[in-house]
Amino acid sequence: MRFLILALALLIAACEAGPGKPRLYAQARSGERTEALLARLYPPGTPEPRLIAALQADGFTVDAEANTAAREWTRFPCANWLKISWRVDAHGDLLAVESKLDQACT
Repeated sequence: MRFLILALALLIAACEAGPGKPRLYAQARSGERTEALLARLYPPGTPEPRLIAALQADGFTVDAEANTAAREWTRFPCANWLKISWRVDAHGDLLAVESKLDQACT
């Protein structure tokens, strides 16, 4: 029985290896959805480099030409994918930030 418990603990630890939930969620208010959080942290008029730097520091893969960023993390038994996209004006300031969160659980 102890072996089974140890094996299960090792399996869960292996499934949770890698990056955890993005740090940006630490700034979320209770019940705040991702898009509302992004709108509060990066409102229209925010310089695009500020958003890009924050996303890169949080482990997102950023495609600055396509104005998108993506990050994946696992928390057993689920895998999560967060894709963020944004639009900028002619001065390089944000017009809007959007997100899509997908999750698959086994």
